[in-house]
Amino acid sequence: MLSSGSNRFVVSCQSPHRSITTTRHFEADPERRAERYRQDAFLTAEIHRVWEEDFCVYGARKVWRQLHVNVARCTVERLMRPNKLWVADFTYVATWSGFVYVAFVIDVYARCIVSWRVATSMKTGQVLDALELALWAQNTYEG
Repeated sequence: MLSSGSNRFVVSCQSPHRSITTTRHFEADPERRAERYRQDAFLTAEIHRVWEEDFCVYGARKVWRQLHVNVARCTVERLMRPNKLWVADFTYVATWSGFVYVAFVIDVYARCIVSWRVATSMKTGQVLDALELALWAQNTYEG
């Protein structure tokens, strides 16, 4: 571990035989999630509360007005949309020891990486593994 003032830089080595997962890191310490993720979780609960209080008929504009929270209307619109549009990207990264291949699953609406998988060989199963991890994580976090 390297330290520079209050900033910390963690250096770790990964074996090519181990998969890298993001969900285990956040399950261990949810407070290390990005601020946007925590804010979205809070706002989603508030949006759901307001929406149900008004008999599940309000749209994004009326929910936004009823929130009484300082948040942009487009954020409320984004959080009220079903996040069901995912795209996959399969790319390679040059390293000192050769190429590694990375499969990403990206949520288009939330503009974030839902899951990813890294391997030393390019195989179709890698993309399917990333998709399965994204589906598993979605079911885990949505309950």
